[in-house]
Amino acid sequence: MRKFRRIALFLPFLLSSCAAVARPAFDSDLYSAYKDTEIAPVREGYLVYYPDRPRGTAYECFSQRGGRLLTAAELPATGGEILRKIEPGEKLLAKEVVYFDKLPGPWVKAVLQKDQAECLIPAASGLKLHLLLTAAEAAEWEKIPEDTRRRLLAREIQVGMSRAQVLIAWGEPYKQVESKSPGATTEIWVYQRGEKRLVYLNFEGDTLASWTE
Repeated sequence: MRKFRRIALFLPFLLSSCAAVARPAFDSDLYSAYKDTEIAPVREGYLVYYPDRPRGTAYECFSQRGGRLLTAAELPATGGEILRKIEPGEKLLAKEVVYFDKLPGPWVKAVLQKDQAECLIPAASGLKLHLLLTAAEAAEWEKIPEDTRRRLLAREIQVGMSRAQVLIAWGEPYKQVESKSPGATTEIWVYQRGEKRLVYLNFEGDTLASWTE
């Protein structure tokens, strides 16, 4: 606990000292959505310290790799040290979208309101992957049937889900292919699930119609 307190005291200085530059015209929707906006996670996450990163980029929340949120068991293999858990519903203030020359982005600079610790949230795949929701989005989340919400939190998919819901469950697809036939257009999302396992999701319009392996 003493170690974490010392780290928390230096976080604001470390992040403000790094040459983070807001990136205009990258994604206007992302910028407007997460500029001085309160957000809260629906699923748990972690505040992680990466000692080998450049100054000012070492503290990360909701780490993800390949469009997938990492679990506590997976984080040590990335070189990160878990400082504490971020509980579902814990409030964060998203300050601005930033990027760094030597670190793929964009990122959202945020403050954990519980202890005022600052961290960076990977935003290349959008924050919906982490179920970090604004107040308006949280209201929409509440409208989703409870059974579907449980499946999304467990990273499960089912026929009838929307594209947005599949993105929440599985993240960005490995590949997207459009298939046209007389009177119908199907979009196929390809996911790599495991080392050699490919899963093909077939969308008709905005709805998941079927999938095959």
